[in-house]
Amino acid sequence: MPKLIKITTILSIIMTYILISHKSIAQEYEPWTGSTVGASINFGNHETLIHIRKLINQGKIDSAVRESEKFINNLNTLSRSGKTSKYLYDAYNALCISLTANKEYQKAEEACNFAIKDTPNRWQAFNSRGSMNYRNGSFSSALTDYRQALENAPNTKHIKRIIEHNVRISEARVSGN
Repeated sequence: MPKLIKITTILSIIMTYILISHKSIAQEYEPWTGSTVGASINFGNHETLIHIRKLINQGKIDSAVRESEKFINNLNTLSRSGKTSKYLYDAYNALCISLTANKEYQKAEEACNFAIKDTPNRWQAFNSRGSMNYRNGSFSSALTDYRQALENAPNTKHIKRIIEHNVRISEARVSGN
């Protein structure tokens, strides 16, 4: 088992190198996801979502969770007043990622599920839930989520590569190789 974890880590590093080396400009590395900024965490362009991503990258996970929850509460208040927000999906996805980083897997799954229920044809929350399942040791569930993410992903080479990588490492864990 430890050998597989080392191989998975090495594959993540290689994938990150490939992604960075194929970009025309250098991109910041997201340490806990093993990808380049924006490649697997796409929170949208709202300043609060950008702030949450920074908190995650700085390792300030508790703050990221609090900011995500606060943002969701603000968006839900708007929704109760009759206004809708295009950021609710991204806010729940950010909460899912933050809670996963904080090893609060049950709450993370609830956040991912809410995002997926809200907008079932977007790929990010499936990928986030897949990562949560992978970290939690639920490799079959991770594989299912990653395949769903791949099905919903845009036809963008770097996004597809990351999700395909996630599918491969999950397949390896499911098959025991």
